[in-house]
Amino acid sequence: MKSSGSSGLVVGLSGGLDSSVALGIASKLMGGERLTALFIVTDEESRVEGLTDAEGVAALFGVGLEIVNISEALRRLQASLSNFDAEDMLSLGNLKARLRMSVLYYYANRLGRLVLGTGDKSELLLGYFTKYGDGGVDILPLGHLYKTQVMQLARHLSIPERVVNKPPSPNLWPGQTAERELGMNYGSIDLILLGLEQGIRMEAIARETRLPIDQVTSIAERVSKNQHKRRPTPTPADWS
Repeated sequence: MKSSGSSGLVVGLSGGLDSSVALGIASKLMGGERLTALFIVTDEESRVEGLTDAEGVAALFGVGLEIVNISEALRRLQASLSNFDAEDMLSLGNLKARLRMSVLYYYANRLGRLVLGTGDKSELLLGYFTKYGDGGVDILPLGHLYKTQVMQLARHLSIPERVVNKPPSPNLWPGQTAERELGMNYGSIDLILLGLEQGIRMEAIARETRLPIDQVTSIAERVSKNQHKRRPTPTPADWS
């Protein structure tokens, strides 16, 4: 923040685990008055539960919360796309994530602040984020922590158990949960990721964790396939 001359941070607060912990860490470091939290929603989302949790977390850390409804902007953007397909949930979800990013950076520009990212190590390794969406941030204070470690930190910060135990979701469409999409829970995923990070063979990881080898293989393939999300944009100098 000092090197960029910024006055504070802007964060998208969903009422979920990662964004709550990221906000908590930042508030402990610089105080709530230097933070701006935005609850970004669309009409199609069930926002009552998420808003209640976001308001509770914002109050816990002394941070003001503003609701931003992007429904009209999203509808107009959809109408301007000649090949828009409402049945393509992935493309629509990523469009929504990138619109959220634009809102966060608008506030950051107006306030002279940086965008606080909420992604954790598990999501970064898996590539379970939208490139230039929730992956478009200035700082990632949870980027070195697996999801299960973030849960431990949340309890240390006295974040409500309701938030800690909420099924993780990027909230790109109704009913979406991360563990359903990934095919296993984060407790198992993090063990596999740790084994891969330490260079342990996949067969040994399966044996030690007592997980099916196909699950270990699927996680390893996802990590490899999504390397491009974690690396700087390549130039010809990188191809030699």
